[in-house]
Amino acid sequence: MALTAYTQTESGAESGFTFGATNWPFCAGGLSDAATTWGRTATVSGTPGTTADVIKINHPNTGNKVAICFTIDPEDSATWDTDTAIIRLDVDIGNAELTWEDTYLCRVNSVGVNQETIGSTTGQATDLEFAGLKTMNVSCSSTTPSAGDRLVIILAFDSPGAHGNAQITCTPGEDMDIPINPVAGGISIPVVQHLRQRTM
Repeated sequence: MALTAYTQTESGAESGFTFGATNWPFCAGGLSDAATTWGRTATVSGTPGTTADVIKINHPNTGNKVAICFTIDPEDSATWDTDTAIIRLDVDIGNAELTWEDTYLCRVNSVGVNQETIGSTTGQATDLEFAGLKTMNVSCSSTTPSAGDRLVIILAFDSPGAHGNAQITCTPGEDMDIPINPVAGGISIPVVQHLRQRTM
Protein backbone atom coordinates (compact mmCIF):
# COMPACT_ATOMS: atom_id res chain seq x y z
CA MET A 1 0.00 0.00 0.00
CA ALA A 2 1.35 3.41 -0.95
CA LEU A 3 0.28 6.83 -2.11
CA THR A 4 1.63 9.23 -4.72
CA ALA A 5 1.05 12.98 -4.75
CA TYR A 6 -0.70 14.25 -7.89
CA THR A 7 -0.78 18.05 -8.14
CA GLN A 8 -3.87 19.87 -9.39
CA THR A 9 -2.71 21.99 -12.35
CA GLU A 10 -3.93 24.87 -14.46
CA SER A 11 -4.48 22.58 -17.45
CA GLY A 12 -8.06 21.73 -18.35
CA ALA A 13 -9.14 18.11 -18.37
CA GLU A 14 -9.19 16.35 -21.74
CA SER A 15 -12.56 16.68 -23.47
CA GLY A 16 -13.29 12.95 -23.47
CA PHE A 17 -12.76 12.67 -19.72
CA THR A 18 -14.64 15.61 -18.25
CA PHE A 19 -17.96 17.45 -18.35
CA GLY A 20 -19.82 16.82 -21.60
CA ALA A 21 -17.99 13.58 -22.42
CA THR A 22 -20.11 10.86 -24.01
CA ASN A 23 -20.07 8.64 -20.92
CA TRP A 24 -20.06 11.42 -18.32
CA PRO A 25 -20.25 11.22 -15.28
CA PHE A 26 -18.73 7.73 -15.45
CA CYS A 27 -19.04 5.89 -12.11
CA ALA A 28 -21.05 8.77 -10.56
CA GLY A 29 -23.97 7.98 -12.86
CA GLY A 30 -27.27 9.45 -11.80
CA LEU A 31 -25.80 12.78 -10.73
CA SER A 32 -26.37 15.86 -12.89
CA ASP A 33 -24.05 18.83 -13.37
CA ALA A 34 -24.07 22.04 -11.37
CA ALA A 35 -24.83 25.37 -13.05
CA THR A 36 -21.13 26.32 -13.15
CA THR A 37 -18.45 23.61 -13.32
CA TRP A 38 -14.77 23.07 -14.11
CA GLY A 39 -12.31 20.25 -14.79
CA ARG A 40 -8.52 20.13 -14.42
CA THR A 41 -5.70 17.63 -14.85
CA ALA A 42 -3.51 16.43 -11.99
CA THR A 43 0.03 15.16 -12.52
CA VAL A 44 3.04 13.96 -10.55
CA SER A 45 5.28 16.97 -9.80
CA GLY A 46 2.92 19.18 -11.81
CA THR A 47 2.85 22.97 -11.64
CA PRO A 48 0.12 23.98 -9.17
CA GLY A 49 -2.77 25.96 -10.58
CA THR A 50 -3.08 29.59 -9.46
CA THR A 51 -6.31 30.74 -11.13
CA ALA A 52 -9.40 30.84 -8.94
CA ASP A 53 -12.53 29.16 -10.35
CA VAL A 54 -16.19 29.42 -9.37
CA ILE A 55 -18.69 26.61 -8.93
CA LYS A 56 -22.38 27.46 -8.63
CA ILE A 57 -25.54 25.54 -7.83
CA ASN A 58 -28.89 27.06 -8.74
CA HIS A 59 -32.03 26.96 -6.61
CA PRO A 60 -34.26 25.14 -6.30
CA ASN A 61 -31.74 22.33 -6.03
CA THR A 62 -32.77 18.67 -6.35
CA GLY A 63 -30.03 16.35 -5.18
CA ASN A 64 -26.26 16.58 -5.27
CA LYS A 65 -24.63 18.18 -8.30
CA VAL A 66 -21.25 17.45 -9.90
CA ALA A 67 -19.21 20.64 -10.07
CA ILE A 68 -15.49 19.70 -10.13
CA CYS A 69 -13.48 16.90 -11.73
CA PHE A 70 -9.80 16.06 -11.96
CA THR A 71 -8.30 13.64 -14.49
CA ILE A 72 -5.10 11.66 -14.03
CA ASP A 73 -3.34 9.90 -16.92
CA PRO A 74 -0.87 7.54 -15.20
CA GLU A 75 1.98 5.71 -16.87
CA ASP A 76 0.80 2.34 -18.18
CA SER A 77 3.31 0.65 -15.86
CA ALA A 78 1.92 2.32 -12.71
CA THR A 79 0.32 0.13 -10.06
CA TRP A 80 -3.23 0.88 -8.87
CA ASP A 81 -3.05 -0.14 -5.21
CA THR A 82 -5.30 -0.51 -2.17
CA ASP A 83 -5.09 2.51 0.14
CA THR A 84 -6.97 5.63 1.23
CA ALA A 85 -6.86 8.50 -1.23
CA ILE A 86 -6.82 12.03 0.20
CA ILE A 87 -8.62 14.58 -1.98
CA ARG A 88 -7.97 18.24 -1.20
CA LEU A 89 -9.92 21.35 -2.17
CA ASP A 90 -8.63 24.87 -1.53
CA VAL A 91 -11.61 27.15 -0.92
CA ASP A 92 -10.86 30.86 -1.35
CA ILE A 93 -14.37 32.24 -0.81
CA GLY A 94 -16.81 30.02 1.06
CA ASN A 95 -20.58 29.94 1.32
CA ALA A 96 -22.75 28.65 4.15
CA GLU A 97 -25.31 27.48 1.57
CA LEU A 98 -22.97 24.85 0.04
CA THR A 99 -21.65 21.51 1.28
CA TRP A 100 -19.19 19.08 -0.32
CA GLU A 101 -21.07 15.79 -0.25
CA ASP A 102 -19.53 13.11 -2.46
CA THR A 103 -16.25 12.08 -4.08
CA TYR A 104 -15.94 9.31 -6.69
CA LEU A 105 -12.77 7.81 -8.15
CA CYS A 106 -13.57 6.20 -11.51
CA ARG A 107 -11.31 4.12 -13.73
CA VAL A 108 -12.15 4.83 -17.36
CA ASN A 109 -10.58 3.42 -20.50
CA SER A 110 -8.70 5.26 -23.23
CA VAL A 111 -11.93 6.30 -24.97
CA GLY A 112 -13.75 7.41 -21.83
CA VAL A 113 -15.90 4.36 -21.08
CA ASN A 114 -16.29 3.71 -17.36
CA GLN A 115 -14.63 0.49 -16.18
CA GLU A 116 -15.20 0.52 -12.43
CA THR A 117 -15.44 2.54 -9.24
CA ILE A 118 -12.20 2.14 -7.34
CA GLY A 119 -13.50 4.21 -4.42
CA SER A 120 -16.27 6.54 -3.30
CA THR A 121 -17.25 8.52 -0.23
CA THR A 122 -20.77 9.94 -0.06
CA GLY A 123 -23.05 11.94 2.23
CA GLN A 124 -20.23 13.77 4.02
CA ALA A 125 -21.82 17.26 4.25
CA THR A 126 -18.40 18.93 4.50
CA ASP A 127 -18.99 22.53 5.56
CA LEU A 128 -17.89 25.14 3.00
CA GLU A 129 -18.96 28.26 4.87
CA PHE A 130 -15.40 29.43 5.49
CA ALA A 131 -12.30 29.65 3.30
CA GLY A 132 -9.55 27.10 3.85
CA LEU A 133 -8.28 23.69 2.88
CA LYS A 134 -10.97 20.99 2.83
CA THR A 135 -10.23 17.27 2.58
CA MET A 136 -12.10 14.04 1.94
CA ASN A 137 -10.68 10.54 2.42
CA VAL A 138 -11.72 7.80 -0.01
CA SER A 139 -10.92 4.12 0.52
CA CYS A 140 -9.73 2.65 -2.78
CA SER A 141 -9.48 -0.92 -4.02
CA SER A 142 -6.58 -2.23 -6.07
CA THR A 143 -7.15 -3.01 -9.71
CA THR A 144 -5.29 -4.06 -12.84
CA PRO A 145 -5.66 -1.34 -15.48
CA SER A 146 -5.42 -1.69 -19.23
CA ALA A 147 -3.08 0.45 -21.33
CA GLY A 148 -4.41 3.98 -21.63
CA ASP A 149 -6.72 3.83 -18.62
CA ARG A 150 -7.27 7.06 -16.72
CA LEU A 151 -8.56 8.03 -13.31
CA VAL A 152 -11.35 10.60 -13.06
CA ILE A 153 -12.01 12.16 -9.66
CA ILE A 154 -15.52 13.60 -9.37
CA LEU A 155 -16.64 16.01 -6.62
CA ALA A 156 -20.35 16.57 -5.94
CA PHE A 157 -21.96 19.32 -3.87
CA ASP A 158 -25.33 20.22 -2.39
CA SER A 159 -27.08 23.48 -1.64
CA PRO A 160 -29.89 22.54 0.74
CA GLY A 161 -30.88 26.09 1.67
CA ALA A 162 -33.49 28.18 -0.10
CA HIS A 163 -31.82 31.56 -0.28
CA GLY A 164 -31.02 31.94 -3.97
CA ASN A 165 -28.16 30.59 -6.08
CA ALA A 166 -25.05 29.54 -4.15
CA GLN A 167 -21.41 29.59 -5.24
CA ILE A 168 -17.88 29.22 -3.88
CA THR A 169 -14.49 30.12 -5.33
CA CYS A 170 -11.65 27.58 -5.33
CA THR A 171 -8.07 27.49 -6.60
CA PRO A 172 -7.01 24.08 -7.97
CA GLY A 173 -3.38 23.79 -6.86
CA GLU A 174 -3.26 21.25 -4.05
CA ASP A 175 -1.68 17.80 -3.92
CA MET A 176 -4.02 14.82 -3.89
CA ASP A 177 -2.58 11.60 -2.48
CA ILE A 178 -3.68 8.77 -4.77
CA PRO A 179 -2.82 5.02 -4.62
CA ILE A 180 -1.58 4.97 -8.22
CA ASN A 181 2.18 4.59 -8.02
CA PRO A 182 4.82 4.93 -10.77
CA VAL A 183 7.08 1.94 -11.28
CA ALA A 184 10.88 2.17 -11.55
CA GLY A 185 12.88 -0.95 -12.33
CA GLY A 186 9.87 -3.17 -11.70
CA ILE A 187 9.32 -1.78 -8.18
CA SER A 188 6.46 0.53 -7.26
CA ILE A 189 8.00 3.79 -6.01
CA PRO A 190 5.70 6.24 -4.20
CA VAL A 191 6.50 9.88 -4.94
CA VAL A 192 7.35 11.89 -1.83
CA GLN A 193 4.24 13.69 -0.63
CA HIS A 194 4.24 17.33 0.39
CA LEU A 195 1.76 20.00 1.33
CA ARG A 196 2.25 23.65 0.53
CA GLN A 197 1.59 26.05 3.37
CA ARG A 198 -1.56 28.03 2.66
CA THR A 199 -1.41 31.69 3.64
CA MET A 200 -4.64 32.90 5.23
